[in-house]
Amino acid sequence: MATEKSQDFNITSVGYYKRDNETNVTVDVQPKFANSNYDRLMEFQEPGDYIQEIDMNLGSPEVPHDGKLRIFLNLYSIIFRSKARFVNPTVYIVSHMGMIFMSYKKLEKADPEIDEEDQKKKDIARKKAMEYTAGANFAHYWTKKSENEEIPEDYATSNCKAVMKCDVEVGGKKELVVYSAHIDALEKESGKHVSTRTTRRTNFWTYLHWKMFFGNDSTMVLGAGSVSLELSNWALRSIEALKFEDVFAKMEKIRREKNEERAQCEEFKKAPFQKWTMDQGKERFRQFLSQVKNACTHSDGCFLATEANKMWHFEKVDEEHDEIREFASLVKTKMAVWKINFPNECS
Repeated sequence: MATEKSQDFNITSVGYYKRDNETNVTVDVQPKFANSNYDRLMEFQEPGDYIQEIDMNLGSPEVPHDGKLRIFLNLYSIIFRSKARFVNPTVYIVSHMGMIFMSYKKLEKADPEIDEEDQKKKDIARKKAMEYTAGANFAHYWTKKSENEEIPEDYATSNCKAVMKCDVEVGGKKELVVYSAHIDALEKESGKHVSTRTTRRTNFWTYLHWKMFFGNDSTMVLGAGSVSLELSNWALRSIEALKFEDVFAKMEKIRREKNEERAQCEEFKKAPFQKWTMDQGKERFRQFLSQVKNACTHSDGCFLATEANKMWHFEKVDEEHDEIREFASLVKTKMAVWKINFPNECS
């Protein structure tokens, strides 16, 4: 399944697994295959026309997000997304048995039933719940085996993930980076990864680009829409089927449009969005890995990494430290499973 993205960023799928709330792992699972709805979408010369022929209600049935499920974002969320989206982001690092594990812990989704006295907070939580429901129903539409197949009640924990590995040149030496990637579906004929996403934004393409890159996704089915005013539905406005090579062109188009809007705004002068390249992103990734390697490879241990003035600072902490305790425990669980099931890949 290996797909070479460049000379030194060689990305391969090692295997697939599922994980429940207690971090119990099931291996050798099969991701869902994209269905006939996906095949029909690929046949349209203008995928946007597809939406005219379907009746897709993404707000129903409502899919609960299991609040106990801890979500650890993949490392590229920190490395490649705009710094403005985070306030003092902290990367959790655990050096264990010759491997370095890294993650950023995402805040759990708020329960839409709490803060009933604060209507604004309740509305925000409700909107987030509807956005999660829309994404789940959208993914289910492209993978269900029949029109009558209902979305599973345990959707939040039934999704498949891939163990991925990436060879990266760091300081003239090839390093192996192993990580998890969410897999929405596989194409039946090619076995290539397919990603499905719903969005209400038009300015976060950098994240989608790197998500596809490190997830080894060949195609992303993107549904754009928004939560209804009464917060009871999620209205789908358009559908796009984007190949990996299309996303970069889409980002550049959006960048130019945003800069034109900024240039015409006389009241608030803002600097234009800067153009960037794949090579710049890869180099930033290499620099981060180099700093991690220099700081954290001398012995097993736990570290908290924070960025300031384009430099990362590393603080060594005990594995029972409040911030890192849960992640350190998760690392040991994953390491034990990977050693048993993928001994040749993780040695």
